[in-house]
Amino acid sequence: MGENKSFVLGQLLQLKYPGKVVVFCSDDSGARRRVGYIDGRIKCLSVLAIFQKLMQDGFEKETARQYYDSLCSFYSLRDQKAMKVWKRSTSERVSVEFLPLFEDIFAGKFEIKGSGDLRYKE
Repeated sequence: MGENKSFVLGQLLQLKYPGKVVVFCSDDSGARRRVGYIDGRIKCLSVLAIFQKLMQDGFEKETARQYYDSLCSFYSLRDQKAMKVWKRSTSERVSVEFLPLFEDIFAGKFEIKGSGDLRYKE
């Protein structure tokens, strides 16, 4: 229910600030896809896509690393050791362990899909 309210707010903001609205979405890929269905002009970013965006905007790798490590520590408390990203040539998601994933992000190996998910470029 909370994400639906956020989407409605996003639509209203889009009316006031066309093309400038970005919604931070949960890890629920279905929720992120709904943002694209509501209005293709509203961008959605997953937590991983935030690091991609920071890298693209020139954020220092070591500074971003502190935040990434904190996120990974949080996930590790729940026995999670990897995160899922999309392969380029298929509609398949693959699990990538935390450290290689961070290095791949800052090596420029990803692009952000319309749903806010990360996808390997190659």
